Amino acid sequence: MKTGKGSIVLVRVLKLKQLKSGRERIVVTEFPYMVNKTKVHEHIVRLAQEKRIEGITAVRDESSREGVRFVIEVRRDASANVILNNLFKLTQLQTNFSFNMLAIEKGVPKNPFFAIKIL
Repeated sequence: MKTGKGSIVLVRVLKLKQLKSGRERIVVTEFPYMVNKTKVHEHIVRLAQEKRIEGITAVRDESSREGVRFVIEVRRDASANVILNNLFKLTQLQTNFSFNMLAIEKGVPKNPFFAIKIL
């Protein structure tokens, strides 16, 4: 806040579900700001086909009018947490968003947080 510049990490909202068969499922219900769901789906499918991420058996987009639901099926012998870490590293399920909070006052950039006087 002192400089007026910075970045924040934007992450997804997801749930890990254990199925009766012993397999795990990753269900993504929200994507980060400015991330295209279709491009992420295609990228994950490509990574699984190229064997860059081991353990993904299926990727489905079950979104409807009620909301976003993006399902990644995990093999029985694979760990969902390891796959998630690889997905964060190789896809846009986790992104950084930079911002600049400087204001121009009389032609001079100033940090608006320190320009506010508390009464």
